[in-house]
Amino acid sequence: MALLDKLPDEILSRIIQSVEKRLDLANVRLVNRHLESIAVEVLFSTATLYAHWSTEYSAPTWPVSYNSQVFKNFLEHEVLKRYVKAVTIYTCETHCNHQPVDAWDAVKTAPRHHANWEELYKRITEFPNLRDVSLCFDRHSHDDLASGYGLNYQKSLHTSGFRQRCFKTLIARFDKRITKLAIRHFEGGPKSTESALKNPELLTGVLENLTSLRLNIIHEEIQSFDGDNRNLKDADPHGFWGRFPATFLTPCQQNLKHLALYSDLAVGWYPKLDLRNIHFPNLQTLALGHFIFSHGWQFDWIMLHGSTLEALYFDHCAILYQIGSTIPGGWLDAEGYPVIPPVDYFIHIPSSAHPNLENDKSLSETTTFKSYDTQWHSVFDRFTDALPRLHDFRFGSSLEWDSSIKSRLGDSIGMAVMPWEAESKIENELFQQRYVQYNDWGDYYDTEWWMAGWDEAMMAQAQPPPDCLEQDKTALQALLITLGCSTRLAEPSPLTVRRRTGKIHSRI
Repeated sequence: MALLDKLPDEILSRIIQSVEKRLDLANVRLVNRHLESIAVEVLFSTATLYAHWSTEYSAPTWPVSYNSQVFKNFLEHEVLKRYVKAVTIYTCETHCNHQPVDAWDAVKTAPRHHANWEELYKRITEFPNLRDVSLCFDRHSHDDLASGYGLNYQKSLHTSGFRQRCFKTLIARFDKRITKLAIRHFEGGPKSTESALKNPELLTGVLENLTSLRLNIIHEEIQSFDGDNRNLKDADPHGFWGRFPATFLTPCQQNLKHLALYSDLAVGWYPKLDLRNIHFPNLQTLALGHFIFSHGWQFDWIMLHGSTLEALYFDHCAILYQIGSTIPGGWLDAEGYPVIPPVDYFIHIPSSAHPNLENDKSLSETTTFKSYDTQWHSVFDRFTDALPRLHDFRFGSSLEWDSSIKSRLGDSIGMAVMPWEAESKIENELFQQRYVQYNDWGDYYDTEWWMAGWDEAMMAQAQPPPDCLEQDKTALQALLITLGCSTRLAEPSPLTVRRRTGKIHSRI
């Protein structure tokens, strides 16, 4: 113990910060006064405001055991509140997965937050040394007015309007002390950026001080009249992602060091996410989840941060190798990105006719294909030379992804459950879905083409995924050797789920 006491307080603090269990931290306080003075700062450095439901509105199945008075006592304690540097806020239960219910089922009406919770939510910035804020919403979403065109209207715990009001209320109380912001299940719908842009100076004032930004983006689940999910077209996520860089990333360019961006819809090509006008001169960590790469500039953009980038995580990211479209006159712009058609939320006008695979003998004449030739091994080779400061690289699919969720609106596949703060645990893996195709008539990504009913001319145009497993493996392991990391690769686990059509659809 005498030797331990001789260590500098900074070293002791780092050692104690590695203690994960709060009970163990509490026991460290009992060793002696010196360790207590250090351990107490770590023990009370974080505070959590859990959801506190009003018993007046809660159905019997809803938990009401948590009392936000506990958080209030913490907030109003003159000594303890000064230790708090990070606050996590749950607007839902901690699993963040409340299944939507029939909107007209009064027995299962979602509860309301207790008045004490709503008061404390507005007071979190009273912690004088607060630096880090995490805000967690439920993963299901629906518009305030309608969902699923009224075909199967269900009510989620959080509407779009609720999320916008919570977000606005929170950031209105931020000041320059807040340097880390994480939002779990921020909704990527048309109204999200529109709401933010109504008070651009408010959002900009918060973002320009951040050194760390983490966003898990969800999208409303839409069911069309044809009974299938058409989230990429009908839900119109394109306006959100088109405005996303200027709205959320441009203001924090100068100071941001850590960026984690996840989406429950595959994003990058369609919806298009164009980051070419964004540069972070101090970026150290970048994590991308469910990102689709289709153009060389996307990798060039990452390598432009080579002078500062130290950790890079690709979590369930894929390269687009081919697309198929039946839209007359073509669908792509000069760069090979989809031209976004107008969307009518109440009258479904499909962007392309679904091909009649049984009877249409001229299908090959009305279907066009475009291929993209980038492969992962060439990317890994480039990273080896272009990212000299990189020391941690992960390429794989986190075990926390779950895309086997059945849609709440029909028999098709629902929105993916995303990992949260898990990128550093990714096992390097050459998973099957690292190469994908997109077909316009089905409105989804997949690993291979489903060719039932195709004529020979059409099958001749469709390409299989790149056959380059050994090349990818060699290049990835060479990159890991350069970084001084383990070259062990996890065995690919081809997780699959069954689509409405009955075919096996790889997890994308």
